[in-house]
Amino acid sequence: MDIANVNFALYQGKDEYKGLVEVQLPEVSKIAAEIKGAGIGGTYSAPIPGHYEGMTLTLTNRNVRKDQFKAMKVGTQQFDLRQALSERDEVTGEIKTTKIKHIFRTEAVKHTQGKVAAASTMDGSQEHSVSYWATYINGEKTQEIDIFNMIAFVNGTDELAEVRAALGK
Repeated sequence: MDIANVNFALYQGKDEYKGLVEVQLPEVSKIAAEIKGAGIGGTYSAPIPGHYEGMTLTLTNRNVRKDQFKAMKVGTQQFDLRQALSERDEVTGEIKTTKIKHIFRTEAVKHTQGKVAAASTMDGSQEHSVSYWATYINGEKTQEIDIFNMIAFVNGTDELAEVRAALGK
């Protein structure tokens, strides 16, 4: 049973990204084709295996920091997000720490420095378009979405392995 996200660290390359308030992970939404026609009593959205809508990673900061501008440079950025999640073993009641690691390859799309007001944080944000996202839980890969290399690995299955083989890749 999950209890809470204890803490996290975000790295851009080898540098730790400090002063970060929160990270909004991307929404994963499959591309779907609308199926309709003779003998069907309506429409059906059929998800296309291994194909995803655009994903966005959002970083929110308390105040303007120099490292934010490093993340906004032109070109691909790599982020490594590490979480420590506290979980209770439902049988023993023991509290355990689960290690979660996300690896992202992104390109900066939007940068908002936030607001300026007395005695408050600025709450600026950065949005990054995601082309690669891998998730590891306690060292085991549970997800890998690689748009440019047509990899869609989810919970032990690469949904595009047969498609790549059919295309000679």
